[in-house]
Amino acid sequence: MSAKVKVKALMQDCKPRTIDEIVDAIPGAVRKTIQAAARDLSRPGMGQILRVVGSQGRNHAIVYVLFGAPTTAAEAVRVGATLAEVKTARVSIARRIAELMQDEKERSTAQIVAELNAPEKTVRSALSEMCIEGFGQEVHISRRFGRVNFYKAGEGDNAPEEYQSPAHAAKAAARKQRLADQIAGKWWPVACPVTVSAMHNMVTAGRVAA
Repeated sequence: MSAKVKVKALMQDCKPRTIDEIVDAIPGAVRKTIQAAARDLSRPGMGQILRVVGSQGRNHAIVYVLFGAPTTAAEAVRVGATLAEVKTARVSIARRIAELMQDEKERSTAQIVAELNAPEKTVRSALSEMCIEGFGQEVHISRRFGRVNFYKAGEGDNAPEEYQSPAHAAKAAARKQRLADQIAGKWWPVACPVTVSAMHNMVTAGRVAA
């Protein structure tokens, strides 16, 4: 059973849930997979299954509910938001990040936090969803240095965990190829002629010519 089917079945009770609550309710669920499934199911269109009704907690976790379920004042209290906040839920930190990144400049998490004057945890949470590879991806990790991620707008492959500059990557590849050639017997260091001559003189010193 796919993640989308599991999420859809769970949400039939019309209860609003965050991603963490959905993950906890589905045995063996993987958070990243559930995030992608919820985002796809809440995408506007003919097949929309879920909708966003607000956010809750200090990290402003997105809250989903079954599409078509009634939105009441009690529900707004449940997710820790007012009715006005529910109406403006779409104007979220993710939208602000997307608007900031439209200039196609590369930015680190810290730079995004500083420019938006937003809580770091909120920005990190939004970026983790926005950079999920696949349809609807809004930003991608262009490079990594240690624990620092740098982001650029648009779809793309996220940089691997251990980033190497092109120059370092080329040197590493060359070393790997040399080792492979040595093992295969295709390469051997060329002897220095000066060293060879000196060694020959040392060995033959004092010998009488035949």
